[in-house]
Parts: sequence; C-alpha cells; structure tokens
Amino acid sequence: MNHPPHDPVPESVRGELERLITRWASLPYDQALACVQDVWELATSVAASDPTHRDTVPALEESCAVTPAAVMQVLTAVIYDQCAAHTDKDARDQAASQICAQLSELRSGLPSNMLPLGQ
Repeated sequence: MNHPPHDPVPESVRGELERLITRWASLPYDQALACVQDVWELATSVAASDPTHRDTVPALEESCAVTPAAVMQVLTAVIYDQCAAHTDKDARDQAASQICAQLSELRSGLPSNMLPLGQ
C-alpha cells in the first residue's frame, strides 16, 4: 500500500487496518456483504468521535448502500481524516489506541471462511 509523504496514520493503526483489509479480502462475497453494516458502523463511529468531522456522519449515512469493496475504502478514508485531525500527540495517541482496538475487534468478529479439516 502506498502511503502519502506525511501519512498522519500511526503505524499501529496502519498495521491493524492492513490486517483487517487482508482478512476482509479473503471473505467470500456473501459473508463480506453480511458484515458491511458492522464496518459501516465503525466508520460512522470513528467519524463521529471527532467534533470537527461530525458533519461527515450524515453524508456517510446517506451513502450507506455501499458494496463490500467500497466500505473498506470509506473506513480507510475516515480513519485517515480522524488521524490527521489530531495535532496534539497525546490526543493522537489516545485516538490511535482506540481505533486499533476497534479494528482488532471488528477483524476478530469476522466469520471464518476456513473449511473443516478433511473437506
């Protein structure tokens, strides 16, 4: 993944996001489609957590008929904006910690697409 020259997304968040995207890409379409709402809720939650970006939430809600591929792009953009909004190191670190936990929780809640042994 190419990163902007001054990527505001901390490495910890970038790593969790990349793990989620990789896991998401491995899901069969029907399973990913069933989980779109969970990703969407995380994107709107991240956007709403910053007072300067709360105006993006209605726009996100209006375009909620996104595909499994598009919802990851939306989540990535919202996380980028959220990280860029924090100029204070402590606030940025706190936001990064929270976002990492949310991404990890979402990833661990995705359905397993592995077949049982012997099949």
